[in-house]
Amino acid sequence: MPQLAVQRLFAYAAKTVPVDFSNFLIVVPTAEAGRLLREALAEYCVEGITGLEIRMPDMLTLPESESAAATAEILAAWSKTLEELPAKAAVPLLGPKFAEVRQDPEARIAAGVLLQNCRKELAADGSGVLAAARLFRKAGLPEQAERFELLEQLENNYLRRCPHDPVFLQQKAQPSREDSRRTIIVLHCPDLRGAAVKYLQAAQTRVEYWIHAPEELADSFDDYGRALPCWNKREFRIDPEEQLRITVHAEDQIPVLNNIRREMGQKIRAVGVLDPDLADAWQDHLRRSKNEENSVFFPAMRPLNTLPWTRLFCALLALRTASPSRDAVAAVLQHGFLADRQVLAQLDKLQQETIAQDLATLLRKGRPGKLQDALKQLHSWQKQLSMAEHNVLSECWNILRSIGEGPEAPRINPRNSTAELTALESLITAAEHAGGKSTELVCALFHQLCNSCQLRPVPDGVETLDAVGFLELPWYGDDMILLAGLSENALSGSHFSDPFLPEQAKKMLNLQTAEQSAAADAFRLAAMQNTANLRFLVCRYGMQLDALKPPAILMRCSPKDLPKRIQDLFDSKYVLTPPPPAAIQMPPLIPRRDIPAKRRLSVTDFSRYMQCPFTFYMQKILRTETVTGKAIELDHAQSGTILHSVIAGCDKAIKAGADARGIFEAAEAQWKMARHQFGEPPPGLLELQFSVMRDNLLYFAEAQNVWYQGGWRMIRSENNPAETTIPPCSWAEFYHKVFPEAPRADWRETIEFNGRFDRLDMRKTAEGLRELCVIDYKTGVAKTPAEKHFCTAAGLTDEEKSYRHLPELDKYWADLQLPLYILMIRHLLPDEPADQIRAAYFNLPTAYASTGMVEFTELNEDLLTSAMRCADQIARRIYGPEPIFWPPRDYRELFDGFEKLTEADFEADSFYLPPEMQEDEA
Repeated sequence: MPQLAVQRLFAYAAKTVPVDFSNFLIVVPTAEAGRLLREALAEYCVEGITGLEIRMPDMLTLPESESAAATAEILAAWSKTLEELPAKAAVPLLGPKFAEVRQDPEARIAAGVLLQNCRKELAADGSGVLAAARLFRKAGLPEQAERFELLEQLENNYLRRCPHDPVFLQQKAQPSREDSRRTIIVLHCPDLRGAAVKYLQAAQTRVEYWIHAPEELADSFDDYGRALPCWNKREFRIDPEEQLRITVHAEDQIPVLNNIRREMGQKIRAVGVLDPDLADAWQDHLRRSKNEENSVFFPAMRPLNTLPWTRLFCALLALRTASPSRDAVAAVLQHGFLADRQVLAQLDKLQQETIAQDLATLLRKGRPGKLQDALKQLHSWQKQLSMAEHNVLSECWNILRSIGEGPEAPRINPRNSTAELTALESLITAAEHAGGKSTELVCALFHQLCNSCQLRPVPDGVETLDAVGFLELPWYGDDMILLAGLSENALSGSHFSDPFLPEQAKKMLNLQTAEQSAAADAFRLAAMQNTANLRFLVCRYGMQLDALKPPAILMRCSPKDLPKRIQDLFDSKYVLTPPPPAAIQMPPLIPRRDIPAKRRLSVTDFSRYMQCPFTFYMQKILRTETVTGKAIELDHAQSGTILHSVIAGCDKAIKAGADARGIFEAAEAQWKMARHQFGEPPPGLLELQFSVMRDNLLYFAEAQNVWYQGGWRMIRSENNPAETTIPPCSWAEFYHKVFPEAPRADWRETIEFNGRFDRLDMRKTAEGLRELCVIDYKTGVAKTPAEKHFCTAAGLTDEEKSYRHLPELDKYWADLQLPLYILMIRHLLPDEPADQIRAAYFNLPTAYASTGMVEFTELNEDLLTSAMRCADQIARRIYGPEPIFWPPRDYRELFDGFEKLTEADFEADSFYLPPEMQEDEA
C-alpha cells in the first residue's frame, strides 16, 4: 500500500528538484502511518522533497495537539465549575458515585474528565452537547435529554472560565485559506470521523479519498472513503492449517514471536501485537533478555506514570502527608537509590511493629544503620514538602533533581530520560499555574495530567522490528504479516469510549459506533489478506488468565464451512505445544527439608494450597517471612479482624432479637472500643478506615434484622471461641466419619485437624424441622460462595484438574471452607443435631449496598462428598508419603515474595534434588 501511494503521489507532484508537494495536504490515520509514509517518500526520491505536509484527521480541526498547560486549565475550569454544582444536580448528571463531588478536588477532576471526554466524543463527529439534548428530546427520551440539558448549562458556566477550550473551537473550525488552495488527499482512513468530514466538505477545494481496495468493491465505501457496515457480513477466507496457530496462554506467544523473528530476519518488518498486555510482556522479556533480541522498537505510546523518574516523583510527593503509605516510602527508597533490598525488609518489619506511625516515629524507633540514615533523609524531605504551600510540586522537583545529580544516580538512556523529564517539568508548571494557591487542586491536577500523559519512545539503533498496533500494519507492505494477541476484545470495533454515550445513543446522534469501527477493521484485514501472507496467533487465555473469545471475523465463512471453522478455532488441532520455559526450572521433587514434626491442618489451609502449592510450602512449612508491600495503615486482614471482633461483640443484642437500631448501637459501642486502642484521634488513614467500618456496621445491622425476620436465631458465636471451635481430632478420625468404609492409612493418623467457624444459626421450619446455617463473615469485595469456591481450569496442571474437577458443574474446586464446615458440624459436633445444614457468607463489603447474607445454594450431598475427597488429596500432597509443593503459579516471581527465612538462607537448588542425586542420598 505505501509503495502504490508513493508512486501515485509522485505522479501528482510538480516535476521539480527537489520535488515540491506544497500544493497538497495529505491526511493519514495515525502518527506511525505518517512516519512510514515520510520514510517511503524519502527512499523513493533521492533528489529530495519540499513542501510536504502530513496531518492526522483530528488535526484538521485541531491544528496542534492539546498541550499540558491547556489540559490543566480545562480541568481547573471544570473543577471550579463543579464546585458550584448544587448537590441535587450532581447525581442526575454524574451518578451516585459523584454525589459529594463539590467537596473533593480529586472527585471534581475525575468528573471533569468524564464531562470533557463526552464533549470530545461529540465534537469528533461534529456535534455538541446542545445538539445532543435536542435530539434526545425529539426522540422522546426525556431522562437523557434532561441530563444533557443540565450538562449544557454546566458547559456554559465552564466556558466562561475557559473560553479557549479546543473542543469548543473545534466545533466552530472552518478550513483555512491555505487548506482551501490545496488538493487534500485522505489516504486510507476507512473510519474517518464526522468532524473531519464536515471540515473537508467545507474546504471548497478538491478532496480525494484514496482507499487500497479493488475497484469492484467501491460500493462498500461511502463518498468519504469510510467502510460501510456491509464489511461486517462479508465472507473472510482463511486456511486454518496454513494461517492459524493457537496457544493456551498469551505469554506462550512470546517465544513464538521471537522464533519467527529470528527465522524471518529482515523479511518481516512488522508484527501486529493487538493485545497491549502481550506487547508489554514481550517488551519486558526483550529488555531482560541477555541475547541480542532487544533491538525491537515499540512505537506505541508509553504512559508517563510508568517511567522511572515519574514514578519516583510521585512517590516523593506522597511523602508530604503525615503518614505516607509503606509503598510510597519503599518506592522512594527503591527508586531513589538510597537503600538496598535488606533495608526495605528492615523497613517492612519496623512498620509492622509500629503500625500506622509517621516517619518521625519510625525515625525514633529505628536502630542506627542504613535504614536510620535513609529515614533521616526521608524525614528531611517530608518537612521540606510539608512547609511548601502552593509550590509543593516545584519543591518536589528540586528534590528529584538533587537525587539525579547525586553520585548514586542510575545509568539511564539519556534520550528517553530527557524526554520524560521535559514532559514531567511541563506538567508541574501547568498544574501549578492552573491550580493557583490551592495545594489540593494543584496536586489533583498533576496526578490527572500524569496519568493521562503519554510519550512516544525514541527508536534505538537501525536494525529494529516494529511491534505495532492494528492501524499501521497495512503501511508496511510486507510479504508476510503476523497478527499476535488476536481476540474479539482486541479489535478496535469492540471498544466503547464514553459512559455518557452508549452505543444506542451514538446511533441516534449519528456518531461513530462500534459497528462502524468493526467494519473498518474488517476492511483492513481483508486488504492485508489480499496483499500479504497473513498469519494469526490466537490465545485461549490472556495475560491475566482470563478466558478470551476468538475474533468473530475468523468465523465469517459460508454456512456449509462454519461447523468446521468453529471446530478449527475451538478444538486442539492447531494448538501449539507450549515451548519450554526460558528460565531453568526445578523438578517437582520431594523437599530436602523435613516436614515439621507437628503436622497440622486447618480449614483455610486447603484454599491456600490450591492458590499456589509452592507459596504454601514457603509460608506454612518453612515459615518464611514475606516482603510484599504493606501499607502502614491497617491492611485487609487486620481491618477484617477488627470488624470481626466488633460484630462478634454484638452477639448478645443479636441473640436477644434487637432491631436494626439496637444492633447498630451495640456494634457502635464495640467499634468505639476498638477505635480507642489506636489513640484519639487515630493517626493518618486509620481515621478514614474506621469511618468506613462504622458505615459497614449500619448496613450490617439492617441486613441482620432482615435475616432475623426470616426466622434465623444465632446459637453459636465467635465471641465465645469454645463454641465455634471443633474438638481436637486427627484427620483420619474426621475422614473416616465421612467415609466409614474407606481403608485406613497411617499418614492420616499423624495429622492434627482443627477448624473454627464464625457463627452458627438455627431456625425451625413450619414442619417442625431443625435447620442449621453455618455463616462466615467476608470483608472486601462481595462474592457469592459459588464464585469463591469454584473456578475454571485456567492455570491448573492436568494432575490438579484430576482431583479438583466437578464434572456435574464443569468447574474445579478453588476453596473448600463452607463444605468442610458443614461436614465438621455434622460429624464432629454431635450436640447440634439437624435435619438440614446450610452454609452462607455474610458479606460486609465497602460497596455497602451488597451487604447481606448470601447462601451457598449450589451445595448438595454429591458436592460435599467431592469436597472431602479433594481435601484428602491435598492433605496427602502436604503430609503424605511423597509431599508435593509444585508447581508455583508464577515462575517469574518464584522467590520474589520472600526475603528472610527462619533457618539459614539457602540457594534455590536447596529446595529440590536433581533426579540423579536422589538415590545416592537415600
